[in-house]
Amino acid sequence: MNDSPNIALIMSPAHPQWSEFLNALAGPEFCNFHNNGWNCHGDHRYAKQLLERFDVDVEGSLAYFEENGGYCDCEIVFNVGGPS
Repeated sequence: MNDSPNIALIMSPAHPQWSEFLNALAGPEFCNFHNNGWNCHGDHRYAKQLLERFDVDVEGSLAYFEENGGYCDCEIVFNVGGPS
């Protein structure tokens, strides 16, 4: 029996769909990063909507983001996503 956690259950840079998630979060449907700014409400509303499209633990993923400096949608991109 393998007791190690399944990294595919948590959205993180180790998840095989991390790039897809991060690009979508930063894209026009969600944070919409552009030269003049971006959309962020100081919460995880966009991340929650997007995480529901993936087969992951939503609450576990949000906890991971917060543990790594992603206290809102834009901070997930900046702090958890790191340099692109």
